[in-house]
Amino acid sequence: MRKPRIKRRTRRKLIVLLIAALLVLGGVLFPGKFNPSAIYIPGVSSIVRTLQQFIPVKHNAPAPIADRDMSEYSGPYDVVRVVDGDTAILNINGEEKRCRFIGIDTPESVHPDAERNTEEGKTASDYTKELLSGQQVYLEYDLAPQDNYGRELVYLYLPDGQMIQEILLKNGLAVTMTIQPNSKYANYFAALQAEAREAGAGFWAEAKD
Repeated sequence: MRKPRIKRRTRRKLIVLLIAALLVLGGVLFPGKFNPSAIYIPGVSSIVRTLQQFIPVKHNAPAPIADRDMSEYSGPYDVVRVVDGDTAILNINGEEKRCRFIGIDTPESVHPDAERNTEEGKTASDYTKELLSGQQVYLEYDLAPQDNYGRELVYLYLPDGQMIQEILLKNGLAVTMTIQPNSKYANYFAALQAEAREAGAGFWAEAKD
């Protein structure tokens, strides 16, 4: 007597469920290194989000905006000018320093090779200028305070507690870019990016069409 075979469709569903479960398990076992929300797989990502309701993946996130105490951060410092979407020059203790926003990347807008500059980069740059021009800001550092180019590596906050990285990611104007050892909020940023992509925000609108 032949054993009944599992139907192909059922087998496919089981494989999808297994992949989703493994992704969520990875987020539980390695909360500081791996975030399943950052991985977009059609048919799998929605199951991952459902499973996360029952097995939440830890996100090392900053306190809610209303609870952020600016005295815990460095500053305030004057914004001298915005270079592009993810870089600004600040007056830090009387010295102008170029500050790169940790954990995100925006399209090029001021690259020496003009062919690498894009309309999306100009859009992100203009948006950051709207947010920061004439502002005083606060800084939070991670493990490495500077990069090989001498730039300050910072999480940058507005006086009301909003973090620039959060704003750009939520509006789909930046993508995540983690460079170790500065990965304090990597999972949190990845989750914000996944939400923006799912919503078709900003630059994700074309990808969703």
